[in-house]
Amino acid sequence: MSERLQSVTYSFGTREEDDGDGSGSAWFHILYKNINVNADGRIADPRDGGTTLSQADWTWNRSSYFLHWTNSSPRQASPEVTGVVHDTSASEVTLLCFGTPETVQARFARISQHPSSLSSSYSSLSTWRSALGDPYLLFATVLEEISVHQDKIIWDFSRVFGKVERATLDQAQGVDRGEQEHDFVGLHNMAKHIIYLKESSDATINILGALDEAHDMLLSPSGAASLGAQVARIHQSTRLALQYRRRFLESQNLRLTSLEKRMANVINLVS
Repeated sequence: MSERLQSVTYSFGTREEDDGDGSGSAWFHILYKNINVNADGRIADPRDGGTTLSQADWTWNRSSYFLHWTNSSPRQASPEVTGVVHDTSASEVTLLCFGTPETVQARFARISQHPSSLSSSYSSLSTWRSALGDPYLLFATVLEEISVHQDKIIWDFSRVFGKVERATLDQAQGVDRGEQEHDFVGLHNMAKHIIYLKESSDATINILGALDEAHDMLLSPSGAASLGAQVARIHQSTRLALQYRRRFLESQNLRLTSLEKRMANVINLVS
């Protein structure tokens, strides 16, 4: 809770219950930059009373998630989930979400209506019941939506920056012969946005790294040996989903690195 109040970039934690029945909890907090583009194709703060500085948007996405599972260790074959070694009559998985982005809300709304939409990438994670076999699947689903949202934000910013970059080059080459001065405030704010977007992407990658380590601890050698075949496949698919999401974010970082260098070139050009 303190991380949310202090607006830290990210945090992750996990705890195993002392009752020895396989129960545990995990939680994470994330703060990432938001970019809003208005009808004129410029970055603008959409809030009433928000900043009116050129290319400025001081809005952020801040959300927290708490996951708890009870009796999630393998017990006996369940007739409700074919092949899953789990006592689902006693198992419960609870995910609490705070400040959830609309994209995450929409995803879970689809899951409630169409249980097969839990995972868009891996067929063995295709139903919500799979979360009983591996509770971290819910975190993987949340982070998938957050990373896709971040990707959209970066592309929205890239399109605005591309126009600014082209206008700057045209002025430097003399194509735009007007006496319009360079928008130094706008350039400063765009450079700052890139810094914050890179920080946000790094934070999400770090969360995925911590989540992957916690998932490995859940799959200790003794625990893995007692898993049923179907549950083992669910754990493996969750791990693959986390690894794929991390590579997806690393590709975002490559694009942000490119934007950083292009931004530096533009600033050098107008200096």
